[in-house]
Amino acid sequence: MACFVALLLALLGAASAAGQFHDLAATDDGSVLYFSSPLRQRGADQFPHDKIFRLGSDGIQLIAQREYQPTAGPNYSNFYRLIESNVSGDGAILSYVAQRDCIGGSSCLFVERNETTLVRPPQGSPVTTFTGRGWLSRNGRYALNFGFVVLRLAATLIDLSTGERIPVPSSGAFVTGRQILTSDGAVLLLDPQAMLLWTRTGGTRRIPAAAAPQSAAINDQGTWLVYETQVTSELRSVDLASGRDTLLATGSPDPYQPFLRNDGRVVSYLASPDRVAPKQVFVINSDGTGRRQLTQLAEGASEAVLSGDGSVAYAVSGAGRLLRIDVAAGAAQEIIPRTPVIHYVAGAPVPGSLNWIYGTGLSEKSALGQPPLPTSLGDLQVTLGGAPLPLLLVSPGEIRYQIPFEAPLTDAVLAVSPSASPFEQAPMHLSLSAQMARTVQFGREVPLIPGATTLDVVAHQNFDSLVDSSNEAQPGEIVHAYMTGLGAVNPPVATGQPSPANPPASVVGPFACGYLYEGASFPARLWFAGLAAGMIGIYQVSVQVPDLPRPLTTDPTRAIVDFQCGQGAPGDSSFLVPVRLAPAPGPVPVPPRARSTPRAR
Repeated sequence: MACFVALLLALLGAASAAGQFHDLAATDDGSVLYFSSPLRQRGADQFPHDKIFRLGSDGIQLIAQREYQPTAGPNYSNFYRLIESNVSGDGAILSYVAQRDCIGGSSCLFVERNETTLVRPPQGSPVTTFTGRGWLSRNGRYALNFGFVVLRLAATLIDLSTGERIPVPSSGAFVTGRQILTSDGAVLLLDPQAMLLWTRTGGTRRIPAAAAPQSAAINDQGTWLVYETQVTSELRSVDLASGRDTLLATGSPDPYQPFLRNDGRVVSYLASPDRVAPKQVFVINSDGTGRRQLTQLAEGASEAVLSGDGSVAYAVSGAGRLLRIDVAAGAAQEIIPRTPVIHYVAGAPVPGSLNWIYGTGLSEKSALGQPPLPTSLGDLQVTLGGAPLPLLLVSPGEIRYQIPFEAPLTDAVLAVSPSASPFEQAPMHLSLSAQMARTVQFGREVPLIPGATTLDVVAHQNFDSLVDSSNEAQPGEIVHAYMTGLGAVNPPVATGQPSPANPPASVVGPFACGYLYEGASFPARLWFAGLAAGMIGIYQVSVQVPDLPRPLTTDPTRAIVDFQCGQGAPGDSSFLVPVRLAPAPGPVPVPPRARSTPRAR
């Protein structure tokens, strides 16, 4: 048992997700930055979806937000999620894209999902609005509109000084990247094999690519472009005067997110220093010389942008930090510190149970709690309704905590603290129940094992290994499933302490298991339901694998048994057990009499 407990605990790992701030856009001198975030300013009553913020010498300001209206149309919401900010070099004009949801199935293919708004910040006086995605030139004169026109995608160049709208030939081409529009109105498009540069006076120029491009960017003056290749994972530059194509970086499995200085001679991008370590921010000259690494972030960088004059770079880290970097000196200043964000919780909101929080920026470093579990670990606390919770593990991407056995059955706010960030997540609520059986699974509570999408954590009878498709259970074997949410036990176990082996702590009240097999439901023999010995907040349910008739499949030696367990009757939670049926010369065993009403998983 002790060996298996160690194995199970070793398998419980961390998770990661996207950054808290995104779609950065800086002015030419880098004095003002715009960005999008679903977070709210601490203590403010702001909507819990993407909004546009401004960061300047006067601090952080909310520039735009929209309330979500789920039924603004017959199959779609209003344009409410604000992303993809663009700002002119002098900061006089800001554009951003608003997205809406569509639930109309295939009809959504022909519904425009984006709307672009141009305003004059910081007051937000309107310039224009159009449906579709939009890009803004650095001088603020031109906007590019790409969206549906009569059931087809079309690109239109808008001269904001005159209102003239000029169709851009884009049949078979697509638009991608942050810098695709120059200050004289040239537009950079892509097709599957090349870059296409359209100008108002010279038509379309085809620029060959070394390999199929997946994104591209052009500088403000239209003299340099950079592009990323799909299969070869390269970042390359093209001198548009000479046509010279230069390799800048190679080998990154993730997008480089290149950004060009206005004159095109310097490029910032993201890449791993050794293809294994977290991504960092680099700058390089467009001719391939002068490569420098600007950041040394333990959690890596998720996005970066370069000011128009190249003097300043802004970067977002994997922990939700926002950095301002002096490019010449390489010195970084933290503008927004680590910002904890919970992406989801796993387990069961039941007193006594171990639960999981997955997110980003949760903690500065990892720490493991020892019994009795502390309510403060490393640099943080987790509170439920303001009360601190016992902590088994904290790390930047994962927290494991126990809900106290004595916690009241009520709705309460779950929070991670402290944080010095001026941003916070909208409150997350847990509604506690007396019992809510949930199976611990690979791919959710436990990191995914190779070849599995989700797999219930079930041990063999002797606790020497896990049951899976290559190590099946045998008929008659007692297997042990690991669960949360089974509630109170007898004898009682103190919060934060491991469960004893003798006497074992059994679930209080009725608890039963059954199984589904070949479309019918049968009672299962339950040997034990209670806290797993030596563990904290993890329950063990031990059931006997029945003798089974041969399944109606191409392989009569293999079967899947769907066990279902719950309070008073089977059904609250289920776990799958693969079974190996040894060939037998004698009569096939007959299962117990089936219930009249099969119960679906």
